[in-house]
Amino acid sequence: MLAPVEFSPEKILLKEIRPENLTNLIKAADVADSIFWEQMFPNYEGLLKPQDRANQELREFIQFNYGPYDILNDDAAVLPVGPKQPGVGFYPASLSRDEFVKYVKNHPERAAIFQSPYTVIRGVNAHLKAVPYHIAYRGKVNQLSDMLNRARAVESHPAFREFLGQRAGDILTDDYFTSESTWVRLNDNPLDLVIGPYEVYEDQLMGLKSSYEARVLWRDFAESEKIQHFQREIPSLCKTLGPYLSKMLVMSDSRLELSVADILYAGGFARKGIPAIALTLPNDEKVIEEVGSRQIILKNILEAKFNNVAWPVINRVLLKPPSDPEQSRAHFFSHTLFHEISHSIGPHIIKINGETTTINRSLRQYYSVLEEAKADALGACILLSASDNQNRQVFLDLFVAGFLRSIRYGQSHAHGGANIIQFNYLLKEGAFDIDSDSGKMCVNHDVAHRAILKLATEIIRIQERGDFDLGKRFFESFCIQNQLIERLLRDLEDIPVDIRIKYRS
Repeated sequence: MLAPVEFSPEKILLKEIRPENLTNLIKAADVADSIFWEQMFPNYEGLLKPQDRANQELREFIQFNYGPYDILNDDAAVLPVGPKQPGVGFYPASLSRDEFVKYVKNHPERAAIFQSPYTVIRGVNAHLKAVPYHIAYRGKVNQLSDMLNRARAVESHPAFREFLGQRAGDILTDDYFTSESTWVRLNDNPLDLVIGPYEVYEDQLMGLKSSYEARVLWRDFAESEKIQHFQREIPSLCKTLGPYLSKMLVMSDSRLELSVADILYAGGFARKGIPAIALTLPNDEKVIEEVGSRQIILKNILEAKFNNVAWPVINRVLLKPPSDPEQSRAHFFSHTLFHEISHSIGPHIIKINGETTTINRSLRQYYSVLEEAKADALGACILLSASDNQNRQVFLDLFVAGFLRSIRYGQSHAHGGANIIQFNYLLKEGAFDIDSDSGKMCVNHDVAHRAILKLATEIIRIQERGDFDLGKRFFESFCIQNQLIERLLRDLEDIPVDIRIKYRS
């Protein structure tokens, strides 16, 4: 069950803009959407029987999931297509994880292009090749570049216009450093755009290949101003987290660019299934190291999720739920912000046996779920360090109860798996109990605080070492949807799992 919400630009925009500015960006988002379909499941139409084509409910299901696999039911198929391939359209269906690793090991001269987030792997057995996105999707990439140039031609904001032009060129080469660096430095453009290949969640074979997506955003300058002080405070807050984390989390406030925006339109990965309430981009480690990143809270999505899902879940699962929804909403917002900040701090580029690599390449298919668990736990640690005792207790109740909201996304979903890990880890540490009479959760606040800090430390140690085997053992130890979780989830069946957004362009 999903709670329907509708986002319409005319209900969000605070002042008049030229219609063609928004129209061109929406058209560009639709092209990115069509590329994402190719990456996910390009031929589903051919599988539909005549009666299926007239089944509007089935077609909406397929559009929501970008294919015939139910993302809210661990990718169970609803058409006779067989199990979902972990590499979807990024790799040959017959290619196994071990075969890919062996091939790269035997052909070190091809490692960089095979592990690039911007190539698809084609061929069979020993006859594999890596095809850059701009070649694999040439027609649509050219169309996307053209739409961005059209948007640039009518854009009046100088820096945003520069970004659009640079992005139009970069997607033709899959070299995004310049446009990503330009985008990170944007700070006063009312209209904003995220477009291109970014997240690697959909690559469940190797966790390397990025999905095309698009988000058209409208900045909320008033709300953004309210959170700017965190840019100055984050370095000092990180220093309060103990000797190990203080050493690992050294960063400059100049590497953060915090803002709040409403989403006007989305395409590709950004439109699939569970919509994100915030984002931290870019993911390019070189850009993060040299330029920084931007953290954007998507206010209209966050508010819709809190009202329709988070608040009902919190009140259902806690023995002593909070009484003030506005205070709880503020904590929900703050943790979302610190979660996004936490993606940008900690190790990114590491050395293993003297060779420079990235955490993503080292941890492969376990990277995304561990990174989400890290960001949740570390974000909670930073927020707790800035809270007084009363607010600390309220937040810990909300944080622990919130595991059940995201666990319902399913174990195959990065955020779902991350919350299963946190639930089981904190339960093992005694951070919460289940009341024997009511079956509801009771948080042990002091224990929970220490356990969250311990969890964040443990995951960051795995990342720092780039230890695949240790990451695998950690994942297999804690990412288990056990009987207790199943029982708690049954009590939430009448509450929407998430929201379903309808965009009006």
